[in-house]
Amino acid sequence: MASEEEALELFKDAAEIIPVMGDIVGFGVKLNEFVNRPGGDPMLRALGKVHGQLAALNDAVLASWVTAREDNLAFLTAHSSASLITANNYLQSGSPDGDVEWEAKKALADRDSLIAVQALIGDMNGGYWLRPQSNRAISQMGDPSRWMECMPDRAEVDSFNRVWDHRWALPATIYAITTRVAVLTAFSAADAILKSELERYLDFLGPVFRKMESGVRFKQNLSDYEINYLVIPQGRAPVAAADIYGGYSIYNIFSYQFHPYEFDGYPSYPGIAPPLLTPDPDKMLKNIKSIGQHWRDIICQQIGVADLLLIWGQLENLRVGYVP
Repeated sequence: MASEEEALELFKDAAEIIPVMGDIVGFGVKLNEFVNRPGGDPMLRALGKVHGQLAALNDAVLASWVTAREDNLAFLTAHSSASLITANNYLQSGSPDGDVEWEAKKALADRDSLIAVQALIGDMNGGYWLRPQSNRAISQMGDPSRWMECMPDRAEVDSFNRVWDHRWALPATIYAITTRVAVLTAFSAADAILKSELERYLDFLGPVFRKMESGVRFKQNLSDYEINYLVIPQGRAPVAAADIYGGYSIYNIFSYQFHPYEFDGYPSYPGIAPPLLTPDPDKMLKNIKSIGQHWRDIICQQIGVADLLLIWGQLENLRVGYVP
């Protein structure tokens, strides 16, 4: 869960700085405050925490994944972070466009920020977006076999035994995109150039959002075994929801006697059980679906689906403001 919390921290910082990019004066003040916060660049710091939490998942299969992320973090530090600092220093210097002293520095920052973002959005189904298949990689919320036992949903495995995972790649991508747009804004890039790049980033993040959201599944049906187990006195049935890519999950077994009634909206959880009634599999299935959908909404919130949609909307608003 910790890596999801750190990712949300990064998303919120991005959502804070993106809206002011349309106003160069206000952006200069905000960027300076942002870069000079105690502890340094907050988004890069949050990205380092994401890496640290995922690196704690010790597993021989994941060793190469951990090493690759360490290299990627160093790459982003050298390219995106340095470019952001250069952009801020340029804005604070007050130097006019065409200043010879700054042209070489600006050209380097422009190139490096583009390299960093391009490395991450080159292929949503490859590169940094893949990890080795391992149940250990999705064990941060406990043993994944619990929800796997009652849900058939699994992440798609490619021919090299790798699966898609947004937990590292998405925060890194948001960081790189935010930095890239900040650099272009600081250097007063032509509106047509900025609009074109924003369109590419929006076109990339849209499918990422859809895949993340589609990967949050919940239990909707009972197997024959579960139905047989349910209809005995004090029958029980499992309820589960999970992000099949990142592993964030909620799982429990509910006794039928707590949910033998019709309800509107999300189910309540009374402290005192009503009298034991004869189990009704149809009613129980309805309850399972309602609870599962509720848990699915919680998981979407926790892994950053809503935050990603907010950032996408802010980038779209920025794009609309730049009409060549």
